[in-house]
Amino acid sequence: MLLALTVAVGFSPLSAGVETAAAALLVGGVALFDTGLTINWVQGVEDGFAEKSLGYWISSAGTPLVLVGAGIVCYGVVAAL
Repeated sequence: MLLALTVAVGFSPLSAGVETAAAALLVGGVALFDTGLTINWVQGVEDGFAEKSLGYWISSAGTPLVLVGAGIVCYGVVAAL
């Protein structure tokens, strides 16, 4: 997904700073998601949603970052049309 977004950012007329912020949000969100999954794995959590484990909360914290970052990229691509 992140590699495909590099093509989309190429179409975007947004400034380099805005595109960098969007990329940082996306990478940060995915990193939090992966960290949460790793914590669940290390702790032996079978169902993070049911148990509301630490990994669940860390993964959930990454969701707004991914949504905002993807929204910025989508806005830039739509603005280029």
